[in-house]
Amino acid sequence: MAMVGLDEALESWLETVASIGDITPAEQAKITTAGAKVFQKELEEVTRQKHYSNKKDLKYGHMADGLSVQSTNADGRKNGVATVGWKNNYHAQNARRLNDGTKNTALIISLPMSKTIALYRKRCY
Repeated sequence: MAMVGLDEALESWLETVASIGDITPAEQAKITTAGAKVFQKELEEVTRQKHYSNKKDLKYGHMADGLSVQSTNADGRKNGVATVGWKNNYHAQNARRLNDGTKNTALIISLPMSKTIALYRKRCY
């Protein structure tokens, strides 16, 4: 049995990987949309557990109820990606504030990673 050269082995591997990853944007959109729907469901559950109130806001509703999935990128282009977000800009702004905080975010960014994670957990959980 002859030994395969490194160049031949890498070329064969590259062809295999390329054939596996060669899907159309429509197929990719189907896959990413399915993943986005799962993420939407999980995000709704977490939002209800951590931030739900019994306030009946007839105009905006609750943040957990306003999530949506679109099968395009943030600019509306159909390129195989899916985006999860809030229909209402007010809810999106509140989610950003809950995630990033409202004060001293520049100081948090400059901290070592271990402290940043601890502060993030302290703030969000």
